[in-house]
Amino acid sequence: DSVASNVNFEITLPEDAKINNIDFAIDDKYNLLKDDVTYSIEDNVITGYLNVMLNENQKFTIRVEFPNNYFINVSDNFNYLKFLYLLFPLITLVIIFMYWWKYARNNKFKQEVTNVIPNNYDPVEISYLYKGFSEENDLIIDLIFLANKGYLSIEENEDGYKLDSQNTFKFIKNKDYDGNNAVQKLLFEGIFKESDIVELKDIEYGYSSKIIDTKKMIDNKENKLKLFNVEINKIKKIFLVLLSICVLVLNIEPVKQLTNSYLLIPVLAFLMALGIAIMSIFDTKGTSKKIFGFILFFAIAFISVYTLIGQTKLIIIYLLQLILIFVTIFLYKKIPIRTLYGNKNLVEINAFKIGLLSMSPKEIEEKQKENSNYFYDMIPYTFALGITDEWVIKGKSIVKNAPYWHITKEQFDLNKEIRFFKNVIFTTSKVMIKAIYAKNESTQIEYKIYK
Repeated sequence: DSVASNVNFEITLPEDAKINNIDFAIDDKYNLLKDDVTYSIEDNVITGYLNVMLNENQKFTIRVEFPNNYFINVSDNFNYLKFLYLLFPLITLVIIFMYWWKYARNNKFKQEVTNVIPNNYDPVEISYLYKGFSEENDLIIDLIFLANKGYLSIEENEDGYKLDSQNTFKFIKNKDYDGNNAVQKLLFEGIFKESDIVELKDIEYGYSSKIIDTKKMIDNKENKLKLFNVEINKIKKIFLVLLSICVLVLNIEPVKQLTNSYLLIPVLAFLMALGIAIMSIFDTKGTSKKIFGFILFFAIAFISVYTLIGQTKLIIIYLLQLILIFVTIFLYKKIPIRTLYGNKNLVEINAFKIGLLSMSPKEIEEKQKENSNYFYDMIPYTFALGITDEWVIKGKSIVKNAPYWHITKEQFDLNKEIRFFKNVIFTTSKVMIKAIYAKNESTQIEYKIYK
């Protein structure tokens, strides 16, 4: 084992210092004998040497005791400019608070469950207001809606024109469109422009311009501006940058003290920012991912606080920075992408969706007594909201026949009926936009055969 001998020490005290007592210890044990240490005090300088040897890892301590109240009114050597670490996160919080006040303060609506269609919107409008965008498949849902209104019938054939292995079908016009919905009018009159009976081959390649025009009528810049605060997306991206800088500033002092270098500050700041983002900002699904984000954040925060132990003011500054960052994140998440109009409609549509999902078979049966086609009237809306399968489960014990507008020789089965509806929508959409595929003018739409 290594040992140390001839340990010398020299301590310079303030000029006005008065010493009440001096103690010496090895490993914090103040039991040294008088001859174990030799020292002298001259001109406020304590000099001396240790007369015993120190073994490896042993600690020699000198304790100097001053008179009571000696340190009252004595200033510390803390650099109060370090409170400026709070400035950047504070400014970020103030800015985001201003945007929260402008966009979010009154942009909140109470959701009440209902099974009444909001504002008598048709399925295409419901789908657009709910998702914020429209696809070709969404537009064809209105054909089922118009069939329920008596404008057309759909006859299922056993042979003829086919797409994959599914039976073809044809649209039969029952009466002229007399409504006031421009999208429905363009869709309906476009299909029956040449004839009152239309097969799939009649609209193949020849309807692409119509479907594009129909889509533009609902999914356009003007309607987007009604639904969304366009500038918020840009602002939120800027705030993510500001929050990242806040986390960088947060880690400057603890990392510098831990490593005596600035090089690791960006690395630990990035890891902490990632943890915060997974935990609080990103739309992260899964408990394990949330836990990973928390562990990543907590580990770095723990290391930072542990590094600053004994430096009360720095710990306070660090914790205040954390509070400012998390309050900023809270307000950030509360700033809505949607406008007042967009949020109001979304809340009402969600209430309608929840209302349909919460209806019992008995309630549906009561509605069927008032309107024998009620179950099928709701089908286009369930397509728009993505809850068709749940709706079918509720109707299995109630619905015993196909809708009056579906002409078929097949034996009735509700699951087959819904599969037929789905294939009408997706097959018709695929056929209508074949020309778009050929010209590469549109993104590809996934086509599914529902079995």
